[in-house]
Amino acid sequence: MSPSTLGSVELWSRSAEDSSAEHRFAGTGHETFENGPFSGFMDMRALREGLYVYRIQGHARHAYRLASGQPAVEGTLILGCMLDGVGTFGARGGMSQTWRESGALYVVDPTTDHVLYDLQPDRAWQLVAVRIEIEALAQGTDRAATEVLAAVRAGQDRAFAHSLPLDRPLRASAQALMTPIYSGRMATLHAEARTLELLALQLDRLAGRADWVSLTAGERIRLGQARDALLADLREPPSLAALAGVARMSERRLNFGFRTLFGSTAFELLRDARLDLARTLLAEVPDVPLKQVAFRIGYADASNFVKAYRRRFGVTPGLDRRLRAD
Repeated sequence: MSPSTLGSVELWSRSAEDSSAEHRFAGTGHETFENGPFSGFMDMRALREGLYVYRIQGHARHAYRLASGQPAVEGTLILGCMLDGVGTFGARGGMSQTWRESGALYVVDPTTDHVLYDLQPDRAWQLVAVRIEIEALAQGTDRAATEVLAAVRAGQDRAFAHSLPLDRPLRASAQALMTPIYSGRMATLHAEARTLELLALQLDRLAGRADWVSLTAGERIRLGQARDALLADLREPPSLAALAGVARMSERRLNFGFRTLFGSTAFELLRDARLDLARTLLAEVPDVPLKQVAFRIGYADASNFVKAYRRRFGVTPGLDRRLRAD
């Protein structure tokens, strides 16, 4: 395997024949990978003492590993959202956790050893993570928040990792950080506000019990299959009854399973997927008419599309397209 070093992070490709040019990551900033087995970007922004946000996006031809170059200072936690991709994560010496395309909220302790992310090939990977130094963050932070963070680490005497299904509010908050709409000083203000929002949602999720344990392993697998069926054709998606048939459960149990496992109803999941695709289309094909975008994602009425888009992203599709083009 050939390493590519980014300051305190190493990128490994599990391929004897592939190698990549050496990269050095200064600790903060943005690094793009274009040549080699991995293509994409990684950046890290220091928002305040003890609080940092990471964004990583990319894919590779071969299975690959992202690993921290050295352990972090005592009292550090990484809380992140896996938005896309398939793989495992954890700290060396601790139990690893697996996630799939539906995403995961995860917490990992980087203080005792290297943090490892093992990714599957040919699957786009997106991650937004908050790195917290608990002691530094405790100054000027709500006591309850730091108590939740301390409780996560309580009783742990070695590297560890925890994960929960990624619910809809967390996904939306993380996605807003992955696709910012501002530049310059506004971008910094937006990043800090969105990161604090994401952190609050993560802490709230960690503070409660996960209802998803009431679903059997078989039900979680079949719900994932129903989700895939729902999103396979955004223009003409299957009915709720058809999805229940895929999951082999009642419509009521299906709705409960979607809310529990994915954090939203089937309708909300479909709507968000449609709007996310619309945003991608507007960025990739700037001249495409809004009516054509609306029709492609399943909206017969362009005005309903504009209203839904503004509720999800806070701006109309036309304004969003102009802001992102600047």
